[in-house]
Amino acid sequence: MTADIAYVYVFKYAHKTSLSFAKSVTNVFYGLYYNLDKPNLFLFEFLKLIYYSIKIPKHKVYLVCNSFSLLCVCFKKIFSFRKIVIIHRVNDNIYEEKMHSILKNMIFSLAYKNVDLFISCSPFISGIIKKKNVNSKICEVNEFLSDKRYLNLNPNYKSSNFLLIGSIEKNDCKGTLLSAKSIYSAYKKLTKNLNFFILGPVLNKNIEFKLNKFDFVKIKGFQDPKKYVSLCKYYIQPGLFDAASNSIIEAMASGLIVITNERVGNSFMVCKVSKKLVSSKNTIEDIANIIIWLNSLSEDKIKKLSEKSKKIASYYSEERQVNLFRDEVFHYLKFF
Repeated sequence: MTADIAYVYVFKYAHKTSLSFAKSVTNVFYGLYYNLDKPNLFLFEFLKLIYYSIKIPKHKVYLVCNSFSLLCVCFKKIFSFRKIVIIHRVNDNIYEEKMHSILKNMIFSLAYKNVDLFISCSPFISGIIKKKNVNSKICEVNEFLSDKRYLNLNPNYKSSNFLLIGSIEKNDCKGTLLSAKSIYSAYKKLTKNLNFFILGPVLNKNIEFKLNKFDFVKIKGFQDPKKYVSLCKYYIQPGLFDAASNSIIEAMASGLIVITNERVGNSFMVCKVSKKLVSSKNTIEDIANIIIWLNSLSEDKIKKLSEKSKKIASYYSEERQVNLFRDEVFHYLKFF
């Protein structure tokens, strides 16, 4: 059975944790993984869907981790007239549906009905899957720390600097502008220097212009975040939607105090440090109050939060999560 499992994903668009996970799972199952090119035009996409559905070799079990791969395998399952088990690992790809047309969403709804086992990356994603009214089993295997070097880093406890790791994208899914406004609101009440470093490709000039109005915002562009950990004490990400934020795990592993909200998939990890660090309202005032509360804490209390963050991040190791995934899948396949 283990040799008859294939991992299928879109190589060019896969998140680094997905790539790492794919290789790890491939090693565990001694299977194969296939790199599919991402199509652009709808007609071309449909033709590629048929092409890859035929091209992917016959297997009994398929592991998929993105929408296009799921469609390819479901297409193969529907028209092959034989028993195929589809295991769908759901992380950030769940949000691709927000950008789809009504027709595409109908197609994906049908595809979800053909999934036998969902692997969810967080409690937040498990809830979204359940809302789709699917009858398939859902098990949870959270994201993991893919770069252990972050555990060797330490923040600057004496600073009041904030770090954000991510793209300033068109949809601003990381909540960059909300972060800047929240810090500015706290800054006016605290009357102390608060710097905010943004690392990542600046794609939206309008957001960049708005951020540049705040003199405490330093847009650094695409750079290695590890170089900035020693300059900062906090990592802030009040994401508008982010199913599996690996940057949150990396920030926690570095000892940075993470501020986020309930819509970010990994917020449950931050809750284990302190529930006060997770905004329920996700408003400027609510996040500013978290910042003000943190600035009222002594350095010793901040260090304890930092050490707790490191401990929690190290718990979610790649080895642990892949082994958990293996156990869940093998347990399910016993009934196949």
